[in-house]
Amino acid sequence: MKKSISSTKHIIRPKAGCRHSSGFTLVELVVVIAVIAILVGITTVGFGAWRERVAEAEVNSDLLGVKAGMEDARNRTDVYPTFTGGTEFDGSNSTRSVFIQSANVEMTYESGNATEYCVEAQSAEVASVIMFLDLGSSNKNPQSGTC
Repeated sequence: MKKSISSTKHIIRPKAGCRHSSGFTLVELVVVIAVIAILVGITTVGFGAWRERVAEAEVNSDLLGVKAGMEDARNRTDVYPTFTGGTEFDGSNSTRSVFIQSANVEMTYESGNATEYCVEAQSAEVASVIMFLDLGSSNKNPQSGTC
């Protein structure tokens, strides 16, 4: 004897008076927007600090490059090369033999003589990053500030 299996479909219907919606509620959308706003805020703050650190590293690197170039010139001639105050290390004929600054750094020879010199550098992208290298002082490394 064969039993026939009838396929019965169960249909789930909402109760009377209930609305069935497949979208998001207003509260869910507000929460998602708030989370995205918080993430954007965190990223923006982190990016600003990162950008300043990159500018400081670039200015520091250029000042160390000038120091190496000036030391090299002194090793060859026994004196530091001297330039007119305000001369920029932009690759012109007078400074090309010492150093050519990066595109994002503005460097200026402020003062000097045969035994010491002071060079200032400022980031072109982050104007608050200003450093100097003064071989007349006790600290022979780049420092924040001006000559």
